[in-house]
Amino acid sequence: MPRVIPLTLAILTSGAAIAAAEPQAGDDLFTCRDRQAEVQARAAACDNLLNADRLAGKDKAIALSVRGNTLINKRDYVHAIEALSMAVDLDPDNVVTLNLRAARRDPKAVRHRP
Repeated sequence: MPRVIPLTLAILTSGAAIAAAEPQAGDDLFTCRDRQAEVQARAAACDNLLNADRLAGKDKAIALSVRGNTLINKRDYVHAIEALSMAVDLDPDNVVTLNLRAARRDPKAVRHRP
């Protein structure tokens, strides 16, 4: 009986270490949805989910919106508009995505205030 307890603890500990070492899809989804997450971490999480084709509906729209914003920051406007257009098709009520896409289609619409 005394040998069973340490053996059980060793098995549970090794299982927890393996689970912690592998990134989980749920973690990427949480990070992708989190507007307070670091920009690069959020973009990476959304890209992981999009590349694995694990998303649908509004979650996919959020990930595409994040990708579009990242592409805007890289000045890759053609691909940004493509990603944002797909996001709008999936979630036409997402105002942030609509504004990002509109700003890229008409750069003069973005006014810089002094």
